[in-house]
Amino acid sequence: MSHGDQEIFTLEEMIRLFDIADVNKSAAAFDAEKLAWLNQQHMMRVPAARIVPVLRWHLEREGLHADDTAQLEQIVVSQRERAKTVREMALNSRFFSGRPHLTMRRRCANTLRATCYRSWQT
Repeated sequence: MSHGDQEIFTLEEMIRLFDIADVNKSAAAFDAEKLAWLNQQHMMRVPAARIVPVLRWHLEREGLHADDTAQLEQIVVSQRERAKTVREMALNSRFFSGRPHLTMRRRCANTLRATCYRSWQT
């Protein structure tokens, strides 16, 4: 839906501007980049406090404790212009925890083991 050059709408605007006569029979095109951009625009417009629970969920899935709501709000404010999704925001914000990412630790350990094993065999 677009209305002139406007691409971002509130729910009220969409309801007010919708007209079934403007719906055509051609197939809709899905644009993932446009969706990511639109998601980022909404993240920049909503209060940081609305994003915090979703960010907390993503951080906890990464094995990070995210108890400090004030810190999470600051992370949202600092990251929302860079990240297009909350998941991307969480991944980009892991360093705030002060702990290396566990998956990266595992990869490093596996690489070291493999390297040591190969050098031991030769």
